[in-house]
Amino acid sequence: MDISKKSRVVYGFWMGGTPCSIRQQTLDELPLYFENLGITFTLITPANIDFYVEQAGEKLHEGFQYLSAVHKSDYLRCYFMHFLGGGYIDIRPPGAGWNKAFDKLETTDSYYAVSQHIGPEDISAAEEWGMTEPRDICRIAAYKIYK
Repeated sequence: MDISKKSRVVYGFWMGGTPCSIRQQTLDELPLYFENLGITFTLITPANIDFYVEQAGEKLHEGFQYLSAVHKSDYLRCYFMHFLGGGYIDIRPPGAGWNKAFDKLETTDSYYAVSQHIGPEDISAAEEWGMTEPRDICRIAAYKIYK
């Protein structure tokens, strides 16, 4: 499988143990959510990370093994966006606007990274997912591989 040709792929990272029920529900729902948008969702876990690192062609930093699960996810977010492009999402209910972010990247050479926040028009969607605190507002981030 050649993953470098997928321009509309969003990665999620779960490097910890068994997720709590709310996170598990989100993990279960994300693939269908993105499938309905025509976007590939790929969950990166300890079980499949070696495949993607091999595809990227760059080794992980030697200190990666010493990071906590949360810090591993933070590191991988940057690593994947730099070497593989696409988008990333925290394991939370998704925000709207993913296709708009990818459209920006695909239609101009001026953008290499796009980040959007849920705006006022998306508040009902946020509330539907139970996001009521400002810290819960999900960011949309998509990246183009720098060439």
